[in-house]
Amino acid sequence: MNDGIITLDSNNAKLFGFTSDKFGGWLWKSGNEIWISFIESYDQGKGNLRTLFDKIIESGYRIVVPNPFSRMEMICKQYGMEEETRRSEMGIIECMVTN
Repeated sequence: MNDGIITLDSNNAKLFGFTSDKFGGWLWKSGNEIWISFIESYDQGKGNLRTLFDKIIESGYRIVVPNPFSRMEMICKQYGMEEETRRSEMGIIECMVTN
């Protein structure tokens, strides 16, 4: 899979179950990481986000969630992600990451 945007319903997105019937937004692949910086789950509480996380991990990638809103941060912590500070071209960002 090439680095760059992963749009809903694309072949790469379907590998993770990232489809327009469950989500809005996009993912971004950078090296061995999948960045989740803009995503909306249409059926919150149904396990779709957990399934997405699981499929990304099972595919051999780390998950990075930059500057998560409080609800997403709570979900990430429940999933076992840890806080990490990173430097980007936009400055310092706080992320939740998998190991």
